Amino acid sequence: MIAYVGGRKTRWQPAKFLCSLLKLLCKLWQIKLLSDGRYQIVSKSSGKLLDIVSSGGNCANGVKTEQWSDDGSSSQRWRLVRQADGSYKMYNGTCNKTIKVEGGSYADGAPVE
Repeated sequence: MIAYVGGRKTRWQPAKFLCSLLKLLCKLWQIKLLSDGRYQIVSKSSGKLLDIVSSGGNCANGVKTEQWSDDGSSSQRWRLVRQADGSYKMYNGTCNKTIKVEGGSYADGAPVE
């Protein structure tokens, strides 16, 4: 896919584009494109992946996220879908649901579900 950045034609690179928009996120997390077109979100401090706590395939609303060692599961794979306003939604590979920060909080340690 081709995109125009600063009036120049360039190859569309979602992970690179996301990092330019979300500099803080990319200082803390690496967005890694996989061969199947999905992404792994890797903590730069622990090397562990963003995962959902879905014991037994539980996909109820409010399921919590965690960092977990790479186990190859779909709960550690994410689809990043660009929205009309330029923001992105992250859909989990197991539940196909988006994640959010509980209550829209900006506080340190706010739960992500």
